[in-house]
Amino acid sequence: MALITCPDCKHQVSDRAKACPSCGYPIPQSLFNTSPSQTTTKSPPPKGSLGVRSETCMRFKDPVNGRTVEIYNPFLWTFLFGPLYWAKHEAWLPVIIGIVVVFLSVGIAWLILPIFAQMALRYGYRARGWEEA
Repeated sequence: MALITCPDCKHQVSDRAKACPSCGYPIPQSLFNTSPSQTTTKSPPPKGSLGVRSETCMRFKDPVNGRTVEIYNPFLWTFLFGPLYWAKHEAWLPVIIGIVVVFLSVGIAWLILPIFAQMALRYGYRARGWEEA
């Protein structure tokens, strides 16, 4: 068993692993059974809806443990789930404000909240000390 370097988080991964245990990045087949000196840096595979990289991708990195979170299509998910989607990402102040505004507007604000999705998620992660990657 040999160790290779994960192209995404740079941690050491077994050459038999299908994905990095640290960040979940799928290890390309071309990196299997190669020594670290022979590995080449390749662009990551497309991600997002239907395998297409989303233009509305947000990426945050926890400076404490190096964990990376990628968020795709926050506009769509906020449109479908409203402030509940922000709660999933622990953006608590935008959640409270969003629920109050939706209640006061008798639900009409639910259609307007997606405009603020990226701002709310960015605030939530930065408030917890995460860095935008």
